[in-house]
Amino acid sequence: MHPPLVLLLIAAWGYLVLMSKEFFLRSWLKQRPLAYMLSHMLILPIFDGYATACDWLVARAAPPAGLEWFLAASYFNGMVIEIGRKIRAPADEEEGVETYSFLWGRSAALAAWLLVMFLSACCALQGAALLRFVKPLSVFFACMLLSAITLACAFVHAPRPGRGWQVEVFSGIWTIGLYLGLGIAPWIVHFARF
Repeated sequence: MHPPLVLLLIAAWGYLVLMSKEFFLRSWLKQRPLAYMLSHMLILPIFDGYATACDWLVARAAPPAGLEWFLAASYFNGMVIEIGRKIRAPADEEEGVETYSFLWGRSAALAAWLLVMFLSACCALQGAALLRFVKPLSVFFACMLLSAITLACAFVHAPRPGRGWQVEVFSGIWTIGLYLGLGIAPWIVHFARF
């Protein structure tokens, strides 16, 4: 599409290779699950940055205003998925599988999950302000955060088997909703007005 994209793609692939080699710090990262997650989630904004560059870089334009908020939202969204898929009820924990509910405790893992949801929402709303789409996205996030808090509280007080699956599915719905709210939904609303 455009030769400078190759440099960005090589950088993204380079980071992916480093990730696959655990940055040559496997044992250090294994002992620090937070550092592990933070370093691995960088791949999302890196690839999202590349994907967006297929538009603005090819057009020989500057990166769009608010791109940094989209990339930050992607980073935190990755953590929503990562933490959400590794929260389990005590009966569902498997020997040798290091879930966040096992490593941090169920309450701390759920609190971390809620925190990264909140951070991804804050970043997404900054981007939505540039799209004039804050109100609809705010309503979505408010409803989803209240639902997530309800789910987390229920899971802390009654960690029934299979409830971790609900957290994982909820994480996916959150992520799809965020991306639709920053992508297709504002576009549809904009064109529906004309």
